[in-house]
Amino acid sequence: MLLELKSITKYFGGLKAINSVDMVVEEGQIVGLIGPNGAGKTTIFNCITGFLKLNEGKVLFEDKDISGKKPNDICQLGICRTFQISRPFGRMSVLDNVMVGSFLRVREFEILRARNMAIGVLEFTGLASKKDQQANSLTIADRKRLELARSLATQPKILLLDETMAGLRPSEVNEVVALLKRIVKESNIALVIIEHIMKAIMSISDKVVVLDYGKKIAEGTPSEVSKNPSVIEAYLGRE
Repeated sequence: MLLELKSITKYFGGLKAINSVDMVVEEGQIVGLIGPNGAGKTTIFNCITGFLKLNEGKVLFEDKDISGKKPNDICQLGICRTFQISRPFGRMSVLDNVMVGSFLRVREFEILRARNMAIGVLEFTGLASKKDQQANSLTIADRKRLELARSLATQPKILLLDETMAGLRPSEVNEVVALLKRIVKESNIALVIIEHIMKAIMSISDKVVVLDYGKKIAEGTPSEVSKNPSVIEAYLGRE
């Protein structure tokens, strides 16, 4: 397995934001991570990537315990993430933004190599024609695509995507779904996706994990999860 969460728990002010959650992600797999607002989804991402320290449990990556490692070390190992709100380096060009990711894998003086890597990622993600634009001039959809491109430039083994489709029009959502499927098909990168657009997440995921109040309440195929009474109750409430 690529990534395994073993009974991870995180406290905030004496309350469990994550309560003994287990999860497994295999190579090349797409896992949807869903649940109501405040369920603990982003907190799990923060714990995996070292932005928060666990109180209990372990995060294993390629069978090695990475709990407690720093975010930059975890990224170097091959775990990269996006954030709910895209914050590119606004006064830098689109190309330079992606080169920042490329420099994780090349030495600081290998500027041409980093540039070529970044251009390749921009071509893959459909942003090559905008490589010379300032990042702060991009639309919301293109900013999200840029954040994805910058993450891909780090050459990850697993990508954690936090609401990459939020705020997009239906046609833009379809484009992102197609791009994510292509990423997995052509690179075998595993994806863990937090998303509230159920049509999108159910159409793309191999497996769906559902959280509610920090606990995992369901796991299975999209079809299985969508019919689970606990999931229906978490989203819609009791009858």
